[in-house]
Amino acid sequence: MWRLLAVWGTSRSSQELSAFTTAELLAAWTCEISAARKTLKQASVPNIAPATVFVTRRLRLVWIETPELAQVAAAAASCVLLTSLIKVLASEPSLQAAVATLKHSQAFAALSAWSLRVVVDPADGVSKAGKVRRVTQELQQQGIATAPAAGQPVLCCLVLHAGHHYILGEQVAQGLQCKVSKDRASGCMQQAPATLQIEAAMVTARLAHVAQGSCVLDPFAGGGSILEACRSCGAAVTAGCDVDPTNFPTISSSNQGAAVPELLVSNALHNVWRPETFDAIVCDPPYGWRTDVVTSAGRCNLGSNSSADGLQAGSSCSGGSVRSTTGADWHLLMLALFATAGSCLVAGGRLAVWVPLPVSGGQGTSLCGTFNVPGQNREGSATDVWRAAWMGDTAALLAYFDDGGLPDPRDARQQTPLHFAAGYGQLAALRLLLQKGADVAAVDAGGATALHRAAARGHVEAITALLAHRADVAVLDDRHQSALHKACQFGHELAARDKC
Repeated sequence: MWRLLAVWGTSRSSQELSAFTTAELLAAWTCEISAARKTLKQASVPNIAPATVFVTRRLRLVWIETPELAQVAAAAASCVLLTSLIKVLASEPSLQAAVATLKHSQAFAALSAWSLRVVVDPADGVSKAGKVRRVTQELQQQGIATAPAAGQPVLCCLVLHAGHHYILGEQVAQGLQCKVSKDRASGCMQQAPATLQIEAAMVTARLAHVAQGSCVLDPFAGGGSILEACRSCGAAVTAGCDVDPTNFPTISSSNQGAAVPELLVSNALHNVWRPETFDAIVCDPPYGWRTDVVTSAGRCNLGSNSSADGLQAGSSCSGGSVRSTTGADWHLLMLALFATAGSCLVAGGRLAVWVPLPVSGGQGTSLCGTFNVPGQNREGSATDVWRAAWMGDTAALLAYFDDGGLPDPRDARQQTPLHFAAGYGQLAALRLLLQKGADVAAVDAGGATALHRAAARGHVEAITALLAHRADVAVLDDRHQSALHKACQFGHELAARDKC
């Protein structure tokens, strides 16, 4: 059993989101455990012992006991609020006693090559820099960190309670807080006006259990900060909608290397998404709705800047006027959100939504719920074959066919899995579907074939595969457009010139 100490600093974001520090760590740990169970086939989930929390002037600390050091460390490294996770080697009322305890540990012989980090909780009349210097000198006199070497561990020394408590331990993980601060300062993280601040967006993604391969929806996408956070957590597919598309180009062009979100101009009060598609739904209230709650209840520091502070109902903002929100309006909004969650989440999917409630201190709070939605498609298989085709999950497709699934099931819009595989350029899934007898001539409710979908997105290899199976380039959809029209309409020159 390992004894660990989770450490949070007192940055502005950590203070504003202090209610979510341990929740973020536990959510990240849950994602790590889920991933490990998939790859290692673990039969049991380890327990983190009930945490003991104590707060000093500069730090917030939580004791953790767990047998799963590697997984908890990996979870800590993905937390945006956490400063560091320390494997405790000594905890004593004086530095001399802590060093004496440390000398009995197996690690002591190698400590001369370790780096040293001293963190001092400031006391009245005590110079922090002077205290750090004196503690560093005393530790080096004992042979600690005298010749730091690259790649060696970091020894953390926490000086607490005005020098009446010393904790020495190995830093086994460092949170993302420092990286986020550096990225913000360097301009790597650009945000649109009134979007959720970076730390809050990352916490939202964590509370929703967004992990590698997740499929995520933000029904109030706005500036897209939560979608960006989900993509940084490894989400394979991110989608969003908003009534104001002003910030959509910003979302699409940022975070190079990650999959670009699917974005629709749509009113979130009317669900346009296919059922049982998403692993998580993440959002904060639309800009106008949030503003009225903030101004009526006091400041709620969820935004990345102060552009929302002080606005009244009817004031001008990007994309139109801010509507007046009443209790009935909020009831309608939340009902629509929960209806979307109930329809669009897969079994065990999770909804994380910020609700700026009037609470003591003017801070915001959040509501995070879990939904277990039945996941049977109409062929009786437990596999969502359309989603599997969308994400290129060939293993799930094979399982679907092994269960006796048909190659051309139709969803509510008459789309087949081949439409999804072609439209999203999932070549392996497309070839598997064709091998299993998928119909290249099948049309959806709008008269479009899989070839239309591939041409509209410029997926040349998908077009080639479909043509090899005798897809008809002359088929017109309900708008009297062929696949060539689609390729030209969206500027896919190679697809138009050589394939369609």
